[in-house]
Amino acid sequence: MATVKKPATKKATATKSEVKKPAAIKPAKKAEKKSMKGLCIGLIIAAAAVVIAAAVCLFIFTRPNLVGTYKLTGIERDGEDQSNSISILEGLGMSATMELKSDKSGKLDLFGEESDVTYDDKNITINGASSEYTFKDGKLSMEQNGSKLIFTKN
Repeated sequence: MATVKKPATKKATATKSEVKKPAAIKPAKKAEKKSMKGLCIGLIIAAAAVVIAAAVCLFIFTRPNLVGTYKLTGIERDGEDQSNSISILEGLGMSATMELKSDKSGKLDLFGEESDVTYDDKNITINGASSEYTFKDGKLSMEQNGSKLIFTKN
């Protein structure tokens, strides 16, 4: 009997090195999300820095500049306007002025009686007696011992 040989077939015996897998492709959306997240965080930080800088500038430039010379233009005692006494004393050659310096010191000349002055953002201290003041539209007002003095900046 004769043996019949089967035709030779090529077996698919590919090795790992022969098989090439397609390169992994990362979806673009994930990369964009990371990039957008970083961009958003950066913009938020930049916006916060701008807001803080604006607040600091606003605080610095809106504080009243008290430095200068003031003239007494109003007096109130127990709620009554006594401003006419200023013009009477000025007619006699007496004046009432206050000078505030940039080093937070100053002098008060109240109709010939001079006093040392110190001040901060809330209070004026004259001869050791401190009182709160207000400053609006170039007028500095303070109350002490039931009397309100109103000085106008020259």
